Amino acid sequence: MIPADKWDSRNRKARGVVESASGWEVPQMNTARIMESRPLRNGWQSRASERPSTPTDVFKVRAEARAVLFSAGELNLHEAVDALQAAAIASGLLGEIGQDAVQAIIAQAFASVRS
Repeated sequence: MIPADKWDSRNRKARGVVESASGWEVPQMNTARIMESRPLRNGWQSRASERPSTPTDVFKVRAEARAVLFSAGELNLHEAVDALQAAAIASGLLGEIGQDAVQAIIAQAFASVRS
């Protein structure tokens, strides 16, 4: 029996209950509360508010990821750098910060894995 405070007389269904495709009624979960309380599983995962927000920050993270792939032997240096240069052009970052700044970001990312 469904408690009176959970019953919605207008829709003749219990509040907080979702009907599945198979016809079973499944209690609805409050996912917002679950996600708030769930700790981060890995050190590199972050919440949306902590993720890079500017195109420059995104490019820095992308360059660091390419550098890791290079150090693991998944990419050669030319493949990794050429893809980053193409991404800078496609995203408009090259026009925004200039070629020297783009190259400095790439060099900084690869310097950490080459030493």
